[in-house]
Amino acid sequence: MPEGGAKVARPDSPVVRYVHRGDVITNRFCVIALGRTNGGPLYRKCGRDGYNWYIVAGGQVPVTCAQRVR
Repeated sequence: MPEGGAKVARPDSPVVRYVHRGDVITNRFCVIALGRTNGGPLYRKCGRDGYNWYIVAGGQVPVTCAQRVR
């Protein structure tokens, strides 16, 4: 969850809920928060570097850790 009104969570932001492999999270709009840095990647999660986060109920999930299903 973003702290202090930030638009995007940081890699060291507290984890308030876990999403487990195989969980299906639905969102009508499939909103993505764009993380921007001046240097390298914002985070390294699930074996890949990334910048963006899927917005889900109650928080955010790194795009590198999610698979979008149509």
